[in-house]
Amino acid sequence: MFKQEHYLSALMRTRLGNPPGKNETVGDALNWETLLVTVAEWTDLYLVSDDKDYRSQLSEGVFNEFLRDEWKTKKSSALYYYSKISDFFKDCFPDIKIASQVEADLAINALSNNGSFATTHACIAKLNAIDQFTPEQVERLIHMPTQNNRIGWIIEDPDVQAFYEKLYDKYANVLKREDLQILVHMMSKPEIDDELPF
Repeated sequence: MFKQEHYLSALMRTRLGNPPGKNETVGDALNWETLLVTVAEWTDLYLVSDDKDYRSQLSEGVFNEFLRDEWKTKKSSALYYYSKISDFFKDCFPDIKIASQVEADLAINALSNNGSFATTHACIAKLNAIDQFTPEQVERLIHMPTQNNRIGWIIEDPDVQAFYEKLYDKYANVLKREDLQILVHMMSKPEIDDELPF
């Protein structure tokens, strides 16, 4: 729970230009100040956030150096930073598979609901970074170009084509026959031999 002293500390941090935060807003600074006050000393912090205000401006995927050093000095403990919840679960709870599936579902939903070509390309880039899809997710992705013109109209763009090629290469042998036919058609792959037992 935020207290007045947390707010005043956050305000001072923002006025000094110290991270996290931008444009003199105190939200991120208030969260950080609250962590500094409420988390016990010697307690490691696992922070998951895609907010660029917590990231290093020098190195991609690295936590902000100022904040990391401040945490280490004030709390005498380690700070572990993850930009994606799936990476956190992969490191700390490797037996849990749900997080990566949720991340994939969110990315697929974003692609499905997008309303512009630019957003389509951004969604494809995000999906391209995901290593594994469930059979149901692959099926959704295969049918999406016929359900959303923003995808179907640019199916031949290099990045979109490359993503569906990747799906073909990885999942062709486990797809339902009708889904494979759709994917083959989209990719202009050779026709499937009727004798093959898909």
